[in-house]
Amino acid sequence: MFGINFLNHPNLKKLYLPDAYEGNPLLKSFELISREVKPWPGEVDVEGMPEDNIVVSEEGS
Repeated sequence: MFGINFLNHPNLKKLYLPDAYEGNPLLKSFELISREVKPWPGEVDVEGMPEDNIVVSEEGS
């Protein structure tokens, strides 16, 4: 980690990661999943809300 060698360390262990994990999450070049460009879900066409169909009349009282 950070290019430092720890000599005679009594309990030197690797990071707790899954066996099939590829890459090193401590490197700056490691791409975080949360930073990947994903399409915005709001771009999908949806039906209008029921409130959009309400017509307001301006009759005097």
